[in-house]
Amino acid sequence: MTPERRQGLSINKSTLWHIQKNLLHGKKVKLYDKVRAKIV
Repeated sequence: MTPERRQGLSINKSTLWHIQKNLLHGKKVKLYDKVRAKIV
């Protein structure tokens, strides 16, 4: 996800960083309802 798209969806930089980090390490990703609603 590009920084411009992240800003357009109003997702915090640190939130996206944690999601990407967990995906990279094959860990479970926990998305809160607020974030999930913005992505979907």
